Amino acid sequence: MAETDIGIIGDLKKVIEKTECLGIADHCRSAKDVVSKVLEASKEASERKSGIKGLSTGFFDLDYRLEGLQKGNLILLAGRKWMGMTELALSIAHHAFMKENVMTAIFSPRYSGEHIMEMSLSMESNQYGGAIHRGLRSPEERVALEKSAEELSEAPLFIDDNPCLTIENIRKKCLNLNRNNDNKVGLVVVDCLQFLDCDGDETGKEMKKKIAKSLKNLAVEIDCPVIIISELSSDGEKKWNERSELCDIDDSDYTKLYADVILFLYMDKFEDIKEPRNREAEVILAKHRDGFYGKIRLRPDLGYSRFRNMVL
Repeated sequence: MAETDIGIIGDLKKVIEKTECLGIADHCRSAKDVVSKVLEASKEASERKSGIKGLSTGFFDLDYRLEGLQKGNLILLAGRKWMGMTELALSIAHHAFMKENVMTAIFSPRYSGEHIMEMSLSMESNQYGGAIHRGLRSPEERVALEKSAEELSEAPLFIDDNPCLTIENIRKKCLNLNRNNDNKVGLVVVDCLQFLDCDGDETGKEMKKKIAKSLKNLAVEIDCPVIIISELSSDGEKKWNERSELCDIDDSDYTKLYADVILFLYMDKFEDIKEPRNREAEVILAKHRDGFYGKIRLRPDLGYSRFRNMVL
């Protein structure tokens, strides 16, 4: 190797070391700065109509237990197949960008952007999802759909449906959104964990660890809640209709370690319910670094790609 090449490599190492040192220094703050930020967050919470500290999910009981979605938190939303995790995550995101006017980024290597928007349109226009897909025939329904489409087109929502998404891509795109818009990203949704990859050479357990840690770092870096959906396996020992627990998350899945909040979604099989209209869903709060655990009941309305609050 030529001396010039060695010199260039040496200079690059110095730049990298200097950058890392600067990053560490940026996170070493005085008590005055930290207290100021805490007071600012408390003031913002007191001014919110919802009366909670974080971003409202749109679900009263869930907001009560979580105090909303907190900045810098990684939220794992997990469940078995067909439980409706995408619909629940999208219901939360829809409330954020339509009701709270919070800039939301949805990363969906599993579903196309058109599919995500179709679900949002069904939710917003109150039109059955299948009917939208097949084409609405009633003039009144078309008018309602077009009105909802116009409102959604103005929403602070960004959808990335690249099927080859890596965690590094997600970070760069979130930072670009923050640079190129007046508002900052206030919520990130990733659907789903099993579809993510890394840019590095890591495989298996090391790759899963890097993805989980990077998702947590992303939430802290861009200072907003990050929801990651994960699909649990339904092996022979676990029936489809059993409620999930922390032990159902594979030991090699480091999201269990890095997540601040873990939510499991559960519903009875549709055919096992005597009165389908009375079908209920349970959101099981299995891990919460800041407080409450327990179960929250919601009303699934999957024909409209949404969940609703229980009405007593």
